[in-house]
Amino acid sequence: MSVMRSSDMEGKIVLITGSTSGLGLHTAKHLYLRGATVILTCRDEVRGRAAVEAVQSQMDTGEETNSGRLHLFTLSRNGIEMHFATNAFGHFVLVNNLLSLLEKSTDGRIVIVSSGLYKGVNQIPSLRQLMGEQDWDYEPRFAYGLSKLANCLHAVELAGRLSANHCSTKVYAIRPGFIGGTELGRETHWLLRSLASPIIWIFSKSLDQGIESIVNCAITPNDELTSGALYHACHEEDYGPMVTPVNAANMWHTFTYMEQLVLNRCHSLTEEERCQAEEGRKVLPFAS
Repeated sequence: MSVMRSSDMEGKIVLITGSTSGLGLHTAKHLYLRGATVILTCRDEVRGRAAVEAVQSQMDTGEETNSGRLHLFTLSRNGIEMHFATNAFGHFVLVNNLLSLLEKSTDGRIVIVSSGLYKGVNQIPSLRQLMGEQDWDYEPRFAYGLSKLANCLHAVELAGRLSANHCSTKVYAIRPGFIGGTELGRETHWLLRSLASPIIWIFSKSLDQGIESIVNCAITPNDELTSGALYHACHEEDYGPMVTPVNAANMWHTFTYMEQLVLNRCHSLTEEERCQAEEGRKVLPFAS
């Protein structure tokens, strides 16, 4: 993907999550070169400042991609399965809090990065399972794919709701493809990772190829794209069978109920529990 400095994004404000490395950081560099004001969100100030310097310097640091990671079963500080919390629920909350600002724009858009692994999910665990309150046949690859299916369902339902409210903001889901250098197999035995490395090197895409659809949906006029659709290699493609209007509506209700549970739990914390949760030392149960 050839990128030269231009002004086709001048006056646009872009907020990017997962922006300290990989696809997020690479996308930030490209949109910054196109004249956009880029806001990088991060959980670590040191890494955040390093990312800002990398974007401003436009140096190719050869950073690893960070489009995801396969974890063993872990709950976030809010008591939600880690993949789902990081890749799906957190983005739902963030987008909802930004909608009032996006509605003021005549060309607002939300680009949600999913993954082809969503196609491997044929059932959606219950809310209690996602919160670790009920056993389920947990497998990291499935959990990651579930979070990416949730991304697709979020895009479909949000697009429909925005359209029904006559809001000009559009929503696009992206399947970037298989990008080499991700942390998806970090929990895999080192021997398996070593054996797979040559195959990954042969079949994986580069960072430039990985962000093509992301950048395309960020800069193409909204009237040339389909809100709620999935894009891969800059072309619209059909969703898998699990992406239905019913599943999208159900996922939205799961998100909203989960958000209310988190708020209820936070309001019931003592000061000591609040500090412990912030430091990540303790996972507290949801309020009933």
